[in-house]
Amino acid sequence: MKKISEISITIGSLLVLFTPLFSTAATHLTVAASTQSWTELTSMPIAVQEIYPVLHQGEIYVAGGISDALPEQDGQMTAAVQIYDIAKNQWRRGPDLPEGRHHAQLVSVGSDLYLLGGFVRATSANNGQFWQAGNWQASADILKLSANATPWQAVGKLPKPLAETVSFVKDDQIHLLGGRSPAGSDNSQWQHHVDQDWHWQINPTDLPAPTAVTTLTKLPVKKNSAAIAVLDQQAWWLGGRNRKLGNSNGLAAFDFKSASWLPKAQTPDLPEAQAGLAAAAVGQHICLFGGEGSLEPNNVFSTIWCFVPKTSSWQAQGKMQPARHGHGAVAVGDSVYLIGGATVAGLKETTGLVQRWQLGSK
Repeated sequence: MKKISEISITIGSLLVLFTPLFSTAATHLTVAASTQSWTELTSMPIAVQEIYPVLHQGEIYVAGGISDALPEQDGQMTAAVQIYDIAKNQWRRGPDLPEGRHHAQLVSVGSDLYLLGGFVRATSANNGQFWQAGNWQASADILKLSANATPWQAVGKLPKPLAETVSFVKDDQIHLLGGRSPAGSDNSQWQHHVDQDWHWQINPTDLPAPTAVTTLTKLPVKKNSAAIAVLDQQAWWLGGRNRKLGNSNGLAAFDFKSASWLPKAQTPDLPEAQAGLAAAAVGQHICLFGGEGSLEPNNVFSTIWCFVPKTSSWQAQGKMQPARHGHGAVAVGDSVYLIGGATVAGLKETTGLVQRWQLGSK
């Protein structure tokens, strides 16, 4: 057990106006008068990026991931499941996935864990340069790890292979939004996949029957590598990218009561167009962390932006230390645990860094 360092940062109050890329209207932003507390914790034993950690039974689970430090013969991806004991600040290994994968959704439903989709190593790949050649095969797998079980079990299939999506759980139903899926029969390289506007709802108790998956109203836009957070009976869908249009600064919210998307007037654009970011609900804020812009010149975002639905405004709440993308953000009480990722854009400089961030007002 170790705690490397703990610091506090106080930011003064400043009102600014900012018009983000691709936006047609100014977004009102403030730099909030608040104190952020940072605590550096025990790093992951295996540094990974492109992960979607989840809080499960009081611990944080990380399943799979990809890293520039992992062997090319394994597609630079891992099947490892890493479990973080919050109270002890310690990591341990859980049951490995059946195969290495990344960009897969990990969700907690009751006492069970589910992993959905993601990229696995392409079976038809004949090029050793896995990242450069984009030899990633999208998966339709639905895997389950039951309480006290040791192996993961295949319990169903998605309607289509899907990766780079986002997910949330509502009333024990799993929701998948957007992502990338094969455009045709080819499914062995990243460039074979296109952006989607699907919104699927999955009832785990009905698996493996195909009827376990219900198609809901299409999303407002097609995009991948977004982030999502749930607050006050609404799921907030942030950022992401469209392969043809580039990074998105879009914000949309799905209202559980009406089962519809909120009007655009209630969802002002993000201050910056960013993808590969992470988000979490903290108090009455939706806070987003990091993300990447273009690969050149290794554009990674550092400002922590928090959206306040009650005032429909954005606030800057300090900076990530260091900036990164492809990481996870897990809210536990009034804290957010920021896990892994990479400090430069692309499959470079993968880190196992784990930090606890807390937002407090003066």
